[in-house]
Amino acid sequence: MKGPRRKALSTGVLKIVGVFLLGSGSLCAVEPFASGETLTYALRWGPFKVGTARLEVSGPVRFEQNDAYRCVFSIRTNGFADALYRVRDVYISYVDLEFKRTLRFEKSEQHRSRSRIVTVDFDWTGRTSRFTLNGKEHPPIALPDSVLDPLAVIFAARRKPLAVGGKWAFAVTNGKRLGEIPLRVVAAEDLATPGLRGASLCLEPEMKDASKAFSETSKSFLTVWVSADERRIPMKAVCRVKYGKFRAELIEVATSVED
Repeated sequence: MKGPRRKALSTGVLKIVGVFLLGSGSLCAVEPFASGETLTYALRWGPFKVGTARLEVSGPVRFEQNDAYRCVFSIRTNGFADALYRVRDVYISYVDLEFKRTLRFEKSEQHRSRSRIVTVDFDWTGRTSRFTLNGKEHPPIALPDSVLDPLAVIFAARRKPLAVGGKWAFAVTNGKRLGEIPLRVVAAEDLATPGLRGASLCLEPEMKDASKAFSETSKSFLTVWVSADERRIPMKAVCRVKYGKFRAELIEVATSVED
């Protein structure tokens, strides 16, 4: 499989990452997730399984002088996809307990033989963030009063009571750019995945401004389903690109022993 279809696979896998790095935020009295929660997803391109993704959260933990949550998202392509476009990515976010401000964002990306190590350090006293790629620092950017990295936004979304017709907009940064991503709850549906089944809410991010926060262009159509209960677990995501459809389906929900 070569040329456009190989490009479609690489684009689709990376867009699936983007699907999970979206959401909303609001303070809640009881967290919808427990420390040690791990959500595992199967990634598919059309009829083919192309890898696995995991979403984890722990905390409160101590980060520098702050109490924080530690969020981790990882993605790994399987043997089939490795032959076309090998991906080994890990994203880590430290975020304040109210999910209003990211404290630090890290990512390690390995795509084929290319590696990228990124850190984003947030200075909330000076209201700036500094992006470092493979040891090279970029100029700092100014921050608004509240902004999250793409990973922290997922958990902020789960803290927001959701209902059909609801719409929110969220300030997000990857360290180089700031962007605002509106998110709409468009429908309520029954959904069955290998890891969870039941009522769900269908969410659609408006991606026209996503380039400001993530990349130069973002034209794929994305849809995300979350469980319609107090946990608001991401159950499924679909990304439609020119050469096919990519899906991420929940296959396992696990918590740590102490939880």
